[in-house]
Amino acid sequence: MYFSLYYFSIILSTISKPIAHNYRDAVLKAVNLRKDTDTTAAVTGSLAGLAYDIKAIPAVWLESLAEYGEINRIAGTLAEALST
Repeated sequence: MYFSLYYFSIILSTISKPIAHNYRDAVLKAVNLRKDTDTTAAVTGSLAGLAYDIKAIPAVWLESLAEYGEINRIAGTLAEALST
């Protein structure tokens, strides 16, 4: 059953992104589809992040993350290592 929900989430995510004009709207539309919202929002957020960049994520969402500074530092280190 988990796999079917996963694939369903991917389908919903790919539908949400084209009908949204920014990161916030894509994620909110995915959550409001009311089917396995945590997975759907995570997949949509990943795809929308690729499309819109991290700068498009609302600052208040980022600031509310626990350990955001540490996450950002580790991500920067990883990005730097991958670019060399």
